[in-house]
Amino acid sequence: MNVFFIPEYLLQLTMSDAGSGDVLPTDIGIPVAVLLPVGIVLSAVGFAYFYTVYTAYYMRLIAASPAAPEAT
Repeated sequence: MNVFFIPEYLLQLTMSDAGSGDVLPTDIGIPVAVLLPVGIVLSAVGFAYFYTVYTAYYMRLIAASPAAPEAT
């Protein structure tokens, strides 16, 4: 499968009634009932990882920043 065609495959899948077997040039043989939960789990783990890294980075920036002078 050519990775440069992925946007075209996604466009065909979303803009037509064709199934994934009609659009994709290869069939990996794994049913959607297995792929869907795996995709959901991977998405959740990826989101949690990026959220944790993002939050830790900005917490570190806030802690390292000089305190703003109080307005009098």
